[in-house]
Amino acid sequence: DGKLGNYNSTNISGYLSITNALLTGSVASQTRPYGQTNAPFAVTYSGFVNGQDITILTNTLAFSCLDSNGVPAGTNTGVGSYAITVTNAQTAPYYTVVYVDGTLAVMPADLAVTAHEATRVYGDLNPAFGASITGYVNGESSSILSGSLALDASAVTNSPIGSYSIVPSGLTSHNYLVHYTNGTLTVTAAPLQVTAGNQSRFYGAANPLFSGTLAGVTAGDTLTATFDATATANSAVGSYNILPVWHDSATRLSNYQ
Repeated sequence: DGKLGNYNSTNISGYLSITNALLTGSVASQTRPYGQTNAPFAVTYSGFVNGQDITILTNTLAFSCLDSNGVPAGTNTGVGSYAITVTNAQTAPYYTVVYVDGTLAVMPADLAVTAHEATRVYGDLNPAFGASITGYVNGESSSILSGSLALDASAVTNSPIGSYSIVPSGLTSHNYLVHYTNGTLTVTAAPLQVTAGNQSRFYGAANPLFSGTLAGVTAGDTLTATFDATATANSAVGSYNILPVWHDSATRLSNYQ
């Protein structure tokens, strides 16, 4: 309002201080199974301004990922979590670059335990069951496993014919996740034979007491047989079949052939 002339004014300059922008490099975390190689380590940057990007960065990034013994994490590094750090940082004009560590998570490798198929005859003892183990890495073998492999089937000597699961169990390992696949025990029919003894009699006489032999009854079963013929006292002279008749009070005959 034309009043400035009434003042003795002095201009004092101020300063605008421009400091580096903050650029954050986040090391990418990764997860892999035990025994596999690490993926290439990488960084994602955030904080660029003025349309700038990674092309303004200088230096070559270098990383470190050490296990609990101070050894670089590799295929034989055990299951666990390990820090991924930047050991040679990148720089950029007008930026202060800071890094956030990533994590390497080593997960258990998959180990497959598969019970073998088995067959036995009704009344026999179960055979020695077996299994195959696949999935070892780093040249390892069963020596890295803890516990004892158990292979169990519910079938006993007098279990009826049919199929029974062979169930594996009992193994563990820090660096492996053990997966079990059942096998099958097939119990087949046992051979059974009954033989009627030959007999003779005179025409007009009563039939004698027939008998025979049984071969193959097993598993403590109580199978018995009786014998009969179609001939009667007045049957004509000739030959007649003596036929066995099974008696199966415990219904076990279906387990035999």
